[in-house]
Amino acid sequence: MRLIFAVTFLSLCFLSCNSGTNDRSRDTSIAVSPKDTAEILKNTAGVLKGSAGKLYYIIRGRLDMPDHSAFLVSRYVFPMGSLEHDSSFYFKANYITVARKPGKIVDSIQVDIDDLSNCRTCSVVLKDLTEKLKIQPLFIQLVTPGLDLTRNTFIGYRGGKLHELFHLDDTEEGGVDLKKTDDSTLSGLTFGIDEAVGVVGHNFPVRIDLPTFTVSHPLPDKQYIGFKTDVTEDFKAHRVINGEVSSLLVSVKAGDSVLVDTFYRSRQKVRLLVFDWIMVETKLKTTQMKVRHAPAAG
Repeated sequence: MRLIFAVTFLSLCFLSCNSGTNDRSRDTSIAVSPKDTAEILKNTAGVLKGSAGKLYYIIRGRLDMPDHSAFLVSRYVFPMGSLEHDSSFYFKANYITVARKPGKIVDSIQVDIDDLSNCRTCSVVLKDLTEKLKIQPLFIQLVTPGLDLTRNTFIGYRGGKLHELFHLDDTEEGGVDLKKTDDSTLSGLTFGIDEAVGVVGHNFPVRIDLPTFTVSHPLPDKQYIGFKTDVTEDFKAHRVINGEVSSLLVSVKAGDSVLVDTFYRSRQKVRLLVFDWIMVETKLKTTQMKVRHAPAAG
């Protein structure tokens, strides 16, 4: 199949301008050179064969590392005649391609992320976590926008082959910050929605088991919420004095301003700050039914 490369593709009016960022390389949204495209075509899994169209590749992100470079590449197939749709209609797949310096492509895999064709304000983040997390020979974080959340795709080697190892969805545009807590575990914080009043927070723990790359989301027993709202129905709650729940009951009235302070999961209790100075504790069910919830996410 004759290849017509993407040099002219950037001039098409419907191509969105996406940029890939990292600490050690420039922002980029460039066409792949004919030489590199041939290598990508040769090494990338799932390339269309016998397609009656023009095959194009666009680099949407680039990461330069000491011994390797990584590229986020989008693939399109255009008809031989005139174009009747915008670029998203002709989109086929996204790939991460890894090249060993000075430029020989060694691995390429398809990645499960959204089409970025029509996202004109989107950015792509590529991070090299190999040294930070001591995961050899290569461990990359790809951060891309999704429909509602940011997609974190973690890519590395397993059994000698390049793989998508796991995904995390989050609200942070810069990506989830992971740390290595021991030789077999990564941990960090990601987004979640509390059970009390539906607040979206970025204080929900996530853990990754390195031998299997299994992701778990252990819920904390004590979780700060910090949401200001008001009461919709009257109720009584126990006053908290010096951190201890007392037998003294406080009447909380509809219309009172409250701060939903802390949720205690194992006890199914919530502490509220009433009038900015009286701390009370009540049942989770009471809070769910009689305190105004946060607006629905999205």
